[in-house]
Amino acid sequence: MVSMKSSKRNVSRRGKHIFTTTLFMAGAIVLLVTALLYVAVWSRKPACKNCNVILISLDTLSGKHLPCYGYPKNTAPNLCRIAKENSYFSKAYTQSHYTLPSHISMFTGQYPSTHGILEPDTRLLSTKTSTLTETLDAKGYQTLYFGPTDNEFLPLSRGLERGFDYIDDDYNYLRTGEIQNWKKGVQMLKDNTNKGIPTFLFLHTYFVHEPYLPDTRDNHFTDSVDLTIPVTQQEYTALTPDFIQFTKRYFRQSPAQHTPQDAIYQKYMETENFNQAKALYQQLMTDNCRVYCLQAEYFYNQNKNDPRHIAYIRALYDEMILNLDKEIGRLVADLEPYLKKNTILVITSDHGEAFMEHQDIMHRSLYSEVLNVPLIIAAPNISRGEIRTPASIIDIYPTVLGLLGLPKAASAEGSDLSAVLTGLPMPIRYKPVISERYAMRYDNGEHKPILQRSIISGKWKLLITIEQQSIRNTELYNLTVDPDEKNNVAVQQQGVVNTLLRIHTDFAKHHPQKPYPSLLKPPEPPPEDPQRLFHY
Repeated sequence: MVSMKSSKRNVSRRGKHIFTTTLFMAGAIVLLVTALLYVAVWSRKPACKNCNVILISLDTLSGKHLPCYGYPKNTAPNLCRIAKENSYFSKAYTQSHYTLPSHISMFTGQYPSTHGILEPDTRLLSTKTSTLTETLDAKGYQTLYFGPTDNEFLPLSRGLERGFDYIDDDYNYLRTGEIQNWKKGVQMLKDNTNKGIPTFLFLHTYFVHEPYLPDTRDNHFTDSVDLTIPVTQQEYTALTPDFIQFTKRYFRQSPAQHTPQDAIYQKYMETENFNQAKALYQQLMTDNCRVYCLQAEYFYNQNKNDPRHIAYIRALYDEMILNLDKEIGRLVADLEPYLKKNTILVITSDHGEAFMEHQDIMHRSLYSEVLNVPLIIAAPNISRGEIRTPASIIDIYPTVLGLLGLPKAASAEGSDLSAVLTGLPMPIRYKPVISERYAMRYDNGEHKPILQRSIISGKWKLLITIEQQSIRNTELYNLTVDPDEKNNVAVQQQGVVNTLLRIHTDFAKHHPQKPYPSLLKPPEPPPEDPQRLFHY
């Protein structure tokens, strides 16, 4: 006779055995499905073998200002038509807030803390790091660069020039000149295609970058005219007495860091003579625009707490997007036959733009208005419409190689998203989206380096500020219910914060904080290119 206790024990053991067996079988099924998925992904035919590649970087274009990304105003009918007729990632992010590190990340597939190119004239890209251009050049592509080369905020000499066969910046300083010069690059691509030569064409423009100066005073997005905002190039660059006084107040509150122009800077701060100050300031801008050009701060900061002022400059920005959109529409229409058979087109941006959503303007943060960028891809044999898989600009390099049927570069940290573009589901991955901002904080007479990082995983976004290797501030946002990041729930969701901090700790082990670039000696003299009076 079996006792009741023994019977219960046997039932319990059988239950545990059944549960363990079921769990094992479920795990085996997941592994089998994943394995089959990987086989399907890696054994598929390339979507566009030996195809041309066109990469367009629309500097400062925020995804949050495009209607296909949820913006209520119709700023970009052509871009959004191109997106919907092809593929676009609706959750696309940049790795930095700033032009130079973002573009280096775009071309290397690396995080800023890996490639280390954080500011102009401070480091050179490691020769161990390959770029998209170099990889395609080694595969027999003719590689073409069309865009500004005389701007110190995106100096080609830090490593971006590597692999390019032809670099062209033959355009006037009017914004339309940048776009018009692209036609030359497109024609070279067409000629090469007819000769059977694959081509990589990189097109870059500052068209929508501040200062937002449309060709006319007509504006589709506002009826008001705020005369404190410049509407011509002449107004923007004028060195008026009021502007000179503004710059001195600015530098008294946050003195310029140590630069080779210190003696001139001191004379400038001390003189009361307007003509002398004007001449000294002109020299400071010419010698070191990155530090001393304050036109943007003057025009866009002086009334930034006035909602009408901010609404107006936002309308100017939207108008520039609309004007650019017309040019992009014409360009892509001309490329249409090639996109259907032998050309990959990638349209993206290095960062967005802020308009006081988080008490700041331009692009000096890691909030969504700066990090969210468009990522539109057109190519033969790919899916059409919206893709909700999270993507980053470090994914562009490996994804292009994937579409071409080429192996991923060993030095790239981004993911190959070509599978999802060709209709296959992505293998399960838990890779968070991480972005970085190196900056200086002026405090008690000292400039102190800080590092800010954004960690996006699922619906959560954690923002942290690191100073002297210690985290001194955290913010947490639920992107599902709060996509504009208005409600910091770090206190209420401490468990989520801790989980994302563990992700950051693991990331930081492999991506230690770099010394702030301005504190380093440049590896070589900066190129002596003429400076444009814009803040990039």
